[in-house]
Amino acid sequence: MTGEYPTSNDLKARALEFVRAKGLQALKESDQHFMVNREELKRIVDSAGISENDVVLEIGAGLGFLTEEIALRGPKTVYAVEKDPELASLLEERFREDLRVRVVCKDILELLPFKKEYTKVLANPPFSISSKILLGLIESDFILASMTFQHEFAERLVAKVGSSSYGSLTVLTSLRFNAALIKRIHKSCFIPRPDVDAALVRLETKEPILDPKEWRLLSKMLPFLFEGRKRKLSNALEDFLVKYCRIRRSKAKKFSKELGIGDLRVYKTPPSEFARIARKVKCFLEEPSSHF
Repeated sequence: MTGEYPTSNDLKARALEFVRAKGLQALKESDQHFMVNREELKRIVDSAGISENDVVLEIGAGLGFLTEEIALRGPKTVYAVEKDPELASLLEERFREDLRVRVVCKDILELLPFKKEYTKVLANPPFSISSKILLGLIESDFILASMTFQHEFAERLVAKVGSSSYGSLTVLTSLRFNAALIKRIHKSCFIPRPDVDAALVRLETKEPILDPKEWRLLSKMLPFLFEGRKRKLSNALEDFLVKYCRIRRSKAKKFSKELGIGDLRVYKTPPSEFARIARKVKCFLEEPSSHF
């Protein structure tokens, strides 16, 4: 990169050229949508606050439009991950003179989770793997992520306790990150145009409040509990202990009652309470007498 600054029209022209060569239907089937709005690309990078010491992981680099914007901010290194070999080849050609940009032709799901290799994560990932990427990032070590998701999915990450969008992903996101939905992004900012709008989300990591074993237990427990989101939490937890942990019904019922959660419903339970329960459940399961 030499400091050049392509306009949105430049990006659209490059994206359309690739679409014509590759075929619109093929791109849609592979869930590839290239952001071509320069201001929105800048906003993603602005949200990350990139410095000269940052090692940036870019997920789904595509045609390199976001990569260009990242490189202009002067990070130490950018790892541009792209699964498509044809796109990876284009990226290598585009950034061959910028030694800070390293193209990695690999499925991002094979690299997640990671431990301290990168400080910042930026992405316009395919909507179809949003959950898998988020869960991988939850298990990873980094400082901050700035990335786009389908708008409805993004709303779930920052949903209020008790709302219709509040669920297991909300709880995990809240416990692991300070999450903020920065801006809705209209679908016209992408080529090919997706069926729905996107949203920019900023995820700043928190210090863990659960140990690894407690976290794994919570991650297993939450999807089961939210299957009956309007049930009493005590009843749902009792069933989880019986069905997944092989605890006798009488002991599971006694333990759930002793938690002191009363008539609290699953969907009205705040993340901090789920974390407390995960700690209690782990201790309970470690008691030699719990299974007898």
